[in-house]
Amino acid sequence: MSSASTGASARVRRFAPAACLPIAVALALLACYWFTLAPTITEGDSGELCMAVHTMGVAHPTGYPLYLIVGKLFDLLPLGEPARSIALLSAVSAAAAGGVICWMLILLTGSAAAGVLGGLAAGLNWWVWREADQAEVYAFHAFLVCLILAAFVRWLSQRTPARLCCVAFFCGVGLTHHRTALFFSAPLLLWAMAATRPLSARSVLRAAACALLPLLLYLWLPLRAAHDPPLNWGNTSASLAFFIQHVSGRAYLPLAFGAAPTAALAETQLLVLRLWKQFGAAGTALILTGMVGLIGAPRMRPLGVSLAIGFVLVAAWSAFYRVPDTAAFYTAGMLVVALWCGAGLGMAVNGARRLKLGPAPARLVGAAAAAVALALPLSLLVKNWALADRSHQYDVLEATALSMAGVEPDAVVLLSGELQSSSLYYWHVLHPQSAPTLVPARLAFTPWCVPLLDPEIRAAVASALTAAADSRPAAFAYAIRERLDPDRPFYTNVKLDDAPAGYVLLRDPFLSRLVPPPGLPQAPDAAGAGPVLQLPGGAGSILGLDVPPEGRRGEPFAVTAAIRWTGRAVPAGDLRLVFAPGDAVADQAPAGGHYAERVTPVLFGAALPASRAGYHYEQTVYAILSRNAPAGPWQVSVQVRDGAAQTPLVPGGIIAVR
Repeated sequence: MSSASTGASARVRRFAPAACLPIAVALALLACYWFTLAPTITEGDSGELCMAVHTMGVAHPTGYPLYLIVGKLFDLLPLGEPARSIALLSAVSAAAAGGVICWMLILLTGSAAAGVLGGLAAGLNWWVWREADQAEVYAFHAFLVCLILAAFVRWLSQRTPARLCCVAFFCGVGLTHHRTALFFSAPLLLWAMAATRPLSARSVLRAAACALLPLLLYLWLPLRAAHDPPLNWGNTSASLAFFIQHVSGRAYLPLAFGAAPTAALAETQLLVLRLWKQFGAAGTALILTGMVGLIGAPRMRPLGVSLAIGFVLVAAWSAFYRVPDTAAFYTAGMLVVALWCGAGLGMAVNGARRLKLGPAPARLVGAAAAAVALALPLSLLVKNWALADRSHQYDVLEATALSMAGVEPDAVVLLSGELQSSSLYYWHVLHPQSAPTLVPARLAFTPWCVPLLDPEIRAAVASALTAAADSRPAAFAYAIRERLDPDRPFYTNVKLDDAPAGYVLLRDPFLSRLVPPPGLPQAPDAAGAGPVLQLPGGAGSILGLDVPPEGRRGEPFAVTAAIRWTGRAVPAGDLRLVFAPGDAVADQAPAGGHYAERVTPVLFGAALPASRAGYHYEQTVYAILSRNAPAGPWQVSVQVRDGAAQTPLVPGGIIAVR
């Protein structure tokens, strides 16, 4: 055999594990994500991001232009709801990140077992998996960070100006998506610039141009904002100041490093505890070995030191960021942990090989490495499947549907928080023709948002600004109600203690309503209208329920409650609908009907006009049975609670659920 053919065969043998194994790892991860993929929106920013992608709008700071463009390609896939198609982008991103980690480890250590361990550990740990099966930005962010690391690993093998430009380009791509990419890109790029030879002024300028070129993607935001999309966060086409404020994320800067030191310490302790639970003693030992080994090896020291700096910065950012759930910020950092884990195994295998053991011990070392490479990922798979499985998670969508049930298309809905707004934004995706006008209370006071508001709401902003900061949301609600047409419905989840003059406040767990008196429609009383439940304290009675004959799981249906009040002071009672499978009445609420907590009743907490003689009030109560509930007949029972007092459960009818 010629030397040329021998060299070609060697290259093929080297190519096989370096290419086939990463692809196999990525496909294995994608299969796991596919079976746990969320069918619809989840908690957090999922609903808002789906609306931004689907309507080609502008998302919250920093705008995520690359995510919006790539996400639109996935949105076109016929996979059911838009949220599921967009969630597939997260799954593909996380799976590809695992494949890239596998490729890097094979290149760095020469060990296929190290590559498999690192790649699978990157995708199956709790932090990454929980982001990989929902429509969110963090799995895509982790993939972009992986591309930065991969470009740097290629630069390590050949430190030329051309590969420096490649590193710079991917650093710029990372910054088109999430600011924390800077934690990894800055030390890597600085080290690459310092160690590239030969390095001329022209090479530096080329690298700078490569880093800045991807940032032009941010121009996508004002281009789309100029078309007045349904979601136009930041109003970036209105002025340069609005554009800079949005892409820099200035609105969220007060949250950065805003947590108290005690809270940051608790967050760090939680991170360490979760890492121990995820990787155990053996995995932790490999992580520490890989981290120290990469820093100690002269050839790989630039990578090892940069990874350590990046991880420390991410951990500090996450610990001090003042939000309830900071686990998502660790997503890219967990790829580094997985890389350390695989590197630790590769270094252990290479150390054993350097001992020049005989054939039998060498085979034993290889078998042990293969066992570790499969055992640890299998452990992560078992630990995290149930924790990360969102394949039956409909609760956010169902809560949204229940919130919007009965809300008229011409209504104005004032919302007190961004996360509350997020899921309701998705209603515009599913029902673009019948969605009401959403007004996020906090954003309405920002300079960029005011020009986008309806004239009546804009005038209400000016009025509410005269109120004290702590009472401003309530003042805003009252000001909107006063300026809207009296016949135009108005809902809000802002906490209101009373109603403005001329209106009655109907409280609801989701959206309270300000309506003209008498507040509830009256109807002639009728003898024998149904089971009579005396309200606690003798304030009135429920005459009965009008239950629809059938309904569909996951869709709200209306139940009409006939209520007689005996006085002006209406108790702050809780009218509960309790569902039990079959035709039997639940023994108790809510445990007897295990979906009772998913059926949210209307709260009556306002002072309504005294009942007229011979009349009762009729109130529409919306209920929903989860898509996870079994189909068939369900007994609907009614109960009234007022503090610790409650009436017994009384059957109100049977509904056939499809």
